Amino acid sequence: MNCFLNISNHPSALWSEKQKAEAEKYGPVIDVAFPAVDTSAGEENFIDMAKAFFSEVIKYKPSAVMCQGEYTLSFCLINMFLSHGIRCLAACTERKAEEKKQEDGTSLKISRFEFVKFREYVKF
Repeated sequence: MNCFLNISNHPSALWSEKQKAEAEKYGPVIDVAFPAVDTSAGEENFIDMAKAFFSEVIKYKPSAVMCQGEYTLSFCLINMFLSHGIRCLAACTERKAEEKKQEDGTSLKISRFEFVKFREYVKF
């Protein structure tokens, strides 16, 4: 199908025009929600979950994948994609934070993340 799989909990509808345009260079963007990971899952259950999820998303035949979520599952999935010759990308953003003191003495921090580029994972 040659698509860009957005495996995250950040829907592409909320992306900047720049990020959408960069992703669409790989094909149409398809959003796939990153699965919830039970913190009590053991390694065996975790690996089975990763394999099952990978089996489902590989059906899209992606040309590139952005996989961002729970770290250990992301690591596992990225390795699976790379082993199948599928490009894996990370969104590189610039964080712009603003902190304001509130009337009650507390502080409120607001962060904006501006997309800069995609950076490709490399297999060693």
